[in-house]
Parts: sequence; C-alpha cells; structure tokens
Amino acid sequence: MMYTERPNPGTSTRASLPGMTDLTDFLSLTWQTIGLAIAMAGFRAGLRDVPDTISKTMKRRCLAELKRIGIVLRRLIFLMALQVKLAPEKPRPG
Repeated sequence: MMYTERPNPGTSTRASLPGMTDLTDFLSLTWQTIGLAIAMAGFRAGLRDVPDTISKTMKRRCLAELKRIGIVLRRLIFLMALQVKLAPEKPRPG
C-alpha cells in the first residue's frame, strides 16, 4: 500500500484493515497491521520525501510509535512461540 498524498486536516490517518474471518488469520493480520503501522509512522514523519533533517518533536513521536510497534511485535513473537510443538523431553538416566 503506497501513500502519495498527505491527509486533509481533520481526517483520520488510520487505514482500515479487513476483519478476521477465522482465528487462524490472527498472525497474518497482525503482521499486516505492524507493517502498516511502520509505514504510517514514516508517512506522518514526512520521511517519504527523504528529508535531510526532522524536528525533535517529530523524532520523539516517531520513536514513541516505533516503541509501541516493537511491543506488539514482541507479543506476536511470543504468541508464535506458544504455537510451536515440541517433542516430549526424554527422561535423564540416573
């Protein structure tokens, strides 16, 4: 998804994602949401124009958004790890 125009003032910059039809869609929808959130953070910071500098305020906002995205990503990785099936542990001799 490519954004080419800045949103009009007073309109929402949040994009709508399709709803989940099954619980198995959770992981794929979360990956899509994380990707969209990263793209929107860069878009709001004006990084699509490849500026030489950005303001301190925009840097703080962008880093805060990326920190929130990182938290969601770590939670997703944890949930994915819970789905891994491990072989039963072999008893130790002795």
